[in-house]
Parts: sequence; C-alpha cells; structure tokens
Amino acid sequence: MAADVASVLESARLVDAQTADLIRSHAQQHQLTQAKVAVTVGGLTENQVFVAVVRSSGLNVTEDLAAEPADPEAVALLTREQAEAWSVVPLRFEGSSLIIAGTPNAQKNSQVNVDLGLKLGSTPYRWLIARAEDIRAKIAALYRNEAEMQRLALAVGDGGNGLDTGVRLVNLHLEQAITDRASDIHFEPTTAHLRVRYRIDGVLTEREAIPRSVAESVISRLKIMAEVDPAEKRKPQDGRIRFPTTGRTVDMRVATAPVASGLEEVIIRILDNSASNMDITRLGLSEHTYGRWSAGFAKPNGMLLATGPTGSGKSTTLYATLSKIVNPKVKVITIEDPVEYRIAGISQRQVNPKAGVTFAGALRSILRSDPDVILVGEIRDKETATIAIEAALTGHLVLSSLHTNSAPEAVVRLVEMGVEPFLVSSVVECALGQRLVRRLCEACKAPEQLDPDLAANIGFVLPEGVEPTFFRPVGCARCSEGYMGRIALHEAMSRSPAVEKAIVRGSVSGLELHEVARAEGMRPMREDGWLKVAQGVTTISEVLRVVA
Repeated sequence: MAADVASVLESARLVDAQTADLIRSHAQQHQLTQAKVAVTVGGLTENQVFVAVVRSSGLNVTEDLAAEPADPEAVALLTREQAEAWSVVPLRFEGSSLIIAGTPNAQKNSQVNVDLGLKLGSTPYRWLIARAEDIRAKIAALYRNEAEMQRLALAVGDGGNGLDTGVRLVNLHLEQAITDRASDIHFEPTTAHLRVRYRIDGVLTEREAIPRSVAESVISRLKIMAEVDPAEKRKPQDGRIRFPTTGRTVDMRVATAPVASGLEEVIIRILDNSASNMDITRLGLSEHTYGRWSAGFAKPNGMLLATGPTGSGKSTTLYATLSKIVNPKVKVITIEDPVEYRIAGISQRQVNPKAGVTFAGALRSILRSDPDVILVGEIRDKETATIAIEAALTGHLVLSSLHTNSAPEAVVRLVEMGVEPFLVSSVVECALGQRLVRRLCEACKAPEQLDPDLAANIGFVLPEGVEPTFFRPVGCARCSEGYMGRIALHEAMSRSPAVEKAIVRGSVSGLELHEVARAEGMRPMREDGWLKVAQGVTTISEVLRVVA
C-alpha cells in the first residue's frame, strides 16, 4: 500500500484537498491507517480505497471480482485447496496468458509464485489484484461441491465405501449450504433417494439427491455429529452441530423425525450469529417503526412483543434489541427453547421439560435472580403469560415473542389465553409484527416501470415523500434468482389511551384493534412493503408472497 493514501485518493479525484488533509490529521491523531480513516471520514467504501491504492502502484486491479468472467477449464487448473491456500483463483485465458486473480500479498509472495510456476508449467500468467474477501467469495462461487457430490454418488453405484461416502457427502452439503447462505437444510427420504433441499432467502431450492444406498449412512452421520442417539429411530430427537468452516465455526440446530419411507427426515437450521445480524439498524426497520419500537425498549419496565409466523425473524429482532440494551449496568437473563444465539454479557438459560424446566418454572427462578431485563423466548400458555406480565408490572423490561399474524393480534392472543385485559393493556408497550421478504440483488437488479393496472388491483399506495425507483430481479453469479439476502417488513402497535381502551373492552377482535392501532399511527406491514418496493429494495411479488 502507498505510504500516503490521502494523496492517492486526491490524485484519483475521490476526495478533495481539504478532505485529504483531514484524513492525514485524523489518522495521525488517532493512530489509525489512512485507508481506514478514508472510509469513516472521507465517505468512501473500502473497495474504492483498495482499488485506488493498488492502481497507483501500477498493478492491474478489478473493481468487481464477482462480475469477472471465468472459464471452467481455467478454474480447473487449480484445486480448491490450492486456491484457498494461495489466495488466488484462475479466471480465464487472454491470448496465451492465464489471468489469475489474487491478493496483493499473493502477488508479492515469492513462494506462491514458485508454486504456481510448478503447477502451471510453461503456461504464462498475469495477475489481477482483488481484496482477500472477494477472492474467498469467488473461490466459493467457482469451486462448488456439486461435481464432487455426483462423483461420490457414482462411486457408491460402483460399489464404493458407503460409510466413507456418507461422511464426505454430509461435509460437502454443510459446506455448500453455508456458502449458499442457506438458513435450513432438509434431508428428506423417499423410496428412490434422499432428497436434499436448501432454504435460501426463505425459498426452498432443490440440490443434488443422495442415492438411497448411502442415505442411511448420511442420516447416521448427521445424528452422530448432532450428538443424538443414532440407534433411536422411532421418535423425534433434537441436537446441535458446531461445524468448522473457513475462518469460523457455525452453529446448527438439528431435528430428526421418522417418516413413512422407513428412514428419518433430518432438518438442520443454520444459525448465523454474526455481529451484523445483531445490529438492529440493519433489520429493515423504517424510521417510523423504529421510533415506536425503540421508545418501548428505552423504558425501564413493560413488555415488548415480536410477532409473526415461524421463520419470520422474531428471534433475530429480539436479540438485536437486547444487543442495544445490554451494558455493564444492566442484568439481562433469557429463557429460551433452545438457545439459538450465544451473546456475551447476558445470562442465558434453556428450557428442559424432561428435567422439569418449563418456561413458567424458569421464569419464576429468573425473578429471584435480580434481573433488569428478561427475554422469554416464546409465550405459549397462560401461566407463562401471567408470570411475564407480572414481571413487567413489577419493574422489569420483558421481551418475548408470539405466533400471530399481526401486531394487534398479539394482545388479543394474550387475552384469549386467559390474561385479564386490563393487565395486558397496562404492560404491552409495543407489539411488532414482521415478515421476511427477499431483497433485490444490488449487482443485477434492473429498473422497470410500475404497471398502473397492477397497482390499482393490489391497492399499491405510493408512500408520501418518497421518489419511487422500481426494479425487477434479473439474476447473476452473486445471487439466487435475482435476490440476495432478506429484509423484514414491520408494523408496530404502540400503547396509547385509545389502544388501551380497546383492549380493556375484552371482546375486541384483531381486525377491530388493527383499525384502532392504524388510527393511532401504526403503518401496516403491507404499506411498509410498498415503501420498500418504492425504495427499490424488493418487489411487489415478494410483498404479496408474505403479506395477506
């Protein structure tokens, strides 16, 4: 890297002279690199800084490695292990020369160049410099596991070792699912084979099926890794896998259950507890909705409820909220089933019905442990609901979740459980309903015009103060069907005199309470979806897919 990054950025016209001086002084004052300061002070991306600095040294650099074309014949010149070890990836031939993408360190490393020379023989090569994280992503995209899975399947058909094949297939699928950003893996036995599907951005996608002859080995291997009884095949079991992958260990929750085909179905939930997922500002809460939710968790007591169906991101919202609350002066205790994310600085306890540890029983114990904030993973019955509300009434901030279709229905559900309406109305500070939609891929989404007839038919309302930019999914090497990741749609019902009065009536329906909450300023989920469509974040079809 150049000694004076600020000068490089100024020469590249990415910053002006005044900003360049500010970068130098800030870096010296706080003992930081100029490259780092250029991102925080200069308003540049890490990639912009990297490209400018590398280009200033006379090297060929790519601004977008993911978009660089790659030839399978060129990629096959190195194994995945070699590419990862050397931080390089062969892309294509230009004339007689092989174009190899690599990090600056790889390009300068004499041993890497010697190894490449031995591997490639007389084939000349030229360097294309890219960031280390982009190299890792490109390797993951180009060296997929499908070919190895097919080879193993053929080997089994030819009388190969079924046990060894089962172990290898399991590792390949776990690695590939993590690479593909899957949230779940389904191993589903049929009479012909073991069907494999990954849930990516909320949608199930078929993967290479596993031959029936090795299916039992695969299921047994998964049960051993999950530390459940491999001999027990008559009843469901739950376990956990800690799977080491490049640079980190990924937690996975495993559920097994016998099915009619004679084998067991295995469903794996991949738990991504990265720091980015714990940032509440990245969850897609609009300024309007975040203001209502944050007003609730800013209070010292009361109850906050995250609502929605299974897989709608309730746990992530609650944990992200906790990460905003937790500090050395606050005692936070959780009771969960199971503990999905492990967070430093809080006491996490797990339900264990076999040992007599229920939500209600654990909650009573927690109240004797002097907490300030309590997270109850889910309110499932009247006893748990009553204790949680009593805790909120006696000076604790309680966070929990409910399976309901909307935010207003959360308080209706509590009343239906048998909790007195006046208690519910006095403690529920905010109920947050949510759904997850797929986010458009920023690399390939294409602009489009909104069809007026479609807008009229679905009741599309353009949010006030938003300059609309509509896009459609296209699809590229980075994404899945034109989508990359997910974002939540929300609605937040806050406590107000009108809402309290409606709840106290007791006989109010979810629909009636929805109208009261809307009159009190709640923006319904569908309208939040229209906002994100108008902002070019997602599509109308995605909103309609998850919101009735």
